[in-house]
Amino acid sequence: MAERAAAGLPAFTEWPLRREAFIADNEDKAWELYAPGIRHEYGHVYRTLYAGYPDDDTVLNLRKWGEELFLVGTPDQVAKRLKALGGMLGTTECLIRYQVPMLDPGAMRDTLHGLGEVIGLVA
Repeated sequence: MAERAAAGLPAFTEWPLRREAFIADNEDKAWELYAPGIRHEYGHVYRTLYAGYPDDDTVLNLRKWGEELFLVGTPDQVAKRLKALGGMLGTTECLIRYQVPMLDPGAMRDTLHGLGEVIGLVA
């Protein structure tokens, strides 16, 4: 902030956050449905960028590894995490990615509807 002021630039008024999200009726189901996408994106495509990605990428291990990276669960759980992140980081909005390869199209559609619920809970 001091650098912006010294350069004669106005202070930032927006602080976006970017997260990937997946929503289902319960948290276990959400992780189970989201796991193929995580395996594809982070286990294959971006593997070199994520040294901590588990060699044994069972759903349980993916969940342990990714619970701080992704917003996964029910609409209530995801809304609670978003609110906590917003309070901790001072974010003003969140850019959500919910579509990744290897996921069931119906589950992605359900996630989109769940995100509608999340918006109502955090607004």
